[in-house]
Amino acid sequence: MLSLITKYSTFTGIFKLIVLIIIFVAILFLSYVVTKWYANSGLVKNKTNNISIIENFQLSPGKTISIIRIGEKYVAVAQSKEKIVKLTELTKDQLDFNEKNEIQDTSFKAVFSSLMKERKKSTGKDKHF
Repeated sequence: MLSLITKYSTFTGIFKLIVLIIIFVAILFLSYVVTKWYANSGLVKNKTNNISIIENFQLSPGKTISIIRIGEKYVAVAQSKEKIVKLTELTKDQLDFNEKNEIQDTSFKAVFSSLMKERKKSTGKDKHF
């Protein structure tokens, strides 16, 4: 009698564990699908063509200088954790819109190999990090 109850309880416990694992995987999958759908739906993206960040430059951790396009005007601002300060207005002629440092292939292998080539050019020999 005791062995029958023990076998039944073990089977029930294993069955409950398998069902819980299936439910957990299903919840993870559904949350992944909903997150991807929400990100691609356009609800998150700003739908404005009047304001855009042209360029950022980090001076130190938490302090940056940004060039922002607002309509037809360009404004340089300094940003810190506490405040944002307008530095000056810029004209389109004062800005350089050439993409000099743009990397076309963003795979890790391509980025790493370009860094290694630059390092070889600057040192003249193959050094290890």
